[in-house]
Amino acid sequence: MNPAITDEKDLNQVVWVELQLRDSVSTTIVDGLPVVSIIGFYPTVETMMGQAVLLVLVGAAMVYKKKQK
Repeated sequence: MNPAITDEKDLNQVVWVELQLRDSVSTTIVDGLPVVSIIGFYPTVETMMGQAVLLVLVGAAMVYKKKQK
């Protein structure tokens, strides 16, 4: 294992980038948006779709919890 990879998150990022570089997974870059690696934001359609799904799930969980009270 690469000594620069310190945890599973780093490993997942490396694997994803390698899949994109090998054209196994498409990469559709959105122009004009910055890379914010500290929060895991990379301006590609593929990563933003995944993050949007997670936001919807978190929002749904919050609404569900509030309705239970």
